[in-house]
Amino acid sequence: MADDDAPDDVPTDEVQREAWDDETNEEDPNADITTPAQEPGEDAEESSDEEDLDIRELFLDWLTTHLRTVEVIGTKPTPWCAQWWLHPEVVARFKSLWQASMQADASVQDGDAGAVSSWWINHWDRHAAVIFDKSTRPFRDCDPNEGHLHHRKDKTSPIVSVTRPSENVEL
Repeated sequence: MADDDAPDDVPTDEVQREAWDDETNEEDPNADITTPAQEPGEDAEESSDEEDLDIRELFLDWLTTHLRTVEVIGTKPTPWCAQWWLHPEVVARFKSLWQASMQADASVQDGDAGAVSSWWINHWDRHAAVIFDKSTRPFRDCDPNEGHLHHRKDKTSPIVSVTRPSENVEL
C-alpha cells in the first residue's frame, strides 16, 4: 500500500469517526499545529489534541510500513478496500495489531527473543485470515479498483444491525 493511500483526513460521518475512537484532530489540517508552551494552570486540552494526532500518525506510519511487507500468494486478488478506514472492524483489528506489535517490540528489548515471531503467529496470522477472507469478511463487498462497498446495492446500511434489548430481558 502506498503512502498516498493513507487518509488525508478522517471521514466526517459519525459512525465512521467512532471507529477512530476520537483519536482525531478537529482543526484545519493545513493549520499550524505548533502550540506555545503552556502557562501553569492552563487547560491541557491543546496538548492532548497534539498527542492524539501523534498517536494517529504513529499508527498510520506503522500500518503503511507493515502492509508494505505483507506478501500475498494466490491466483485471485486479495480483497482490499482503498478506504479501509471506513470499516470499523478493520480499524479495530489494525489498531489492536499495532498495540500488540509495540508490546512485542518492547518484549524483545526485555530479552524475549521470540516475541516478534509470536506476534506474527498469534496476532497477525489470525487477524489477517479474518480481514482478508475473500467471501465472508469486511472487504467482501469492496473492489480495490472500483471502491468502498462497490458490490453492495445499499451502501449506507450497516452489515450488522445493533439494537439494545428491552429492560425486561435478563442478560
